[in-house]
Amino acid sequence: YQVMFFGAFIATLVSLWHVTRVKPIYEVPPQKTAFFDRRILQSPKMKHIFLMVLLTHIPFFIVYPLVPLQLVEGLHAEESFIALFGLAELIGGLCIASFANQWMPRWGQRRVMAYAMAGTGIGVGIIAIAPTLWLTLPAAFMLGGSCVLVGIGIMGLLSEGIPAEDTLSYNRMFTQVIGLSTFVGPIVGNILMSSGLNLVTVLIIGALLRVVAGWFISLSPEQST
Repeated sequence: YQVMFFGAFIATLVSLWHVTRVKPIYEVPPQKTAFFDRRILQSPKMKHIFLMVLLTHIPFFIVYPLVPLQLVEGLHAEESFIALFGLAELIGGLCIASFANQWMPRWGQRRVMAYAMAGTGIGVGIIAIAPTLWLTLPAAFMLGGSCVLVGIGIMGLLSEGIPAEDTLSYNRMFTQVIGLSTFVGPIVGNILMSSGLNLVTVLIIGALLRVVAGWFISLSPEQST
């Protein structure tokens, strides 16, 4: 863990070095904005972003805290395997992220996000029914790669077509809906667990919800500016 956090600290310093050298293309004077900007809240683009965040984050966080529980209680994983599982997720994210710049212009952000969201569901489904621990490692690779693609797609929707003078308002509302989704998702998962369903059943339900969310994303209208 010390080596891992030290490596993360060094990577953060490298990122900080690059960020401090970014120069804005357009200089926009700071403006005071209302906590809730009704004009932006009612814009088609903001509604589209809200929909995408809700469809990705709520199904994701319903079972996100339950995956380690299945590994430990269902498959009797030890701490060393949990670390290996996390490493497989990181490698999956690293490998798949390198293709994002090719896939999204070719197939579109919405389609890639839809497939990636379905991929997170398939990964959870494999973990739920896996008879042995080692079969969960390919699922971890899939989870890591799919989550990265979803995140890149969401940030792409947020960054493209937003007027520079409204960036602060868009980011503020985006952060609020992210917080709401990450709050609601685990509550739904807890309700499912409290209803008498076993852990595997809840994971399968969560996996199906993720796949359905991916289907809805593929049906959603193209973003509006």
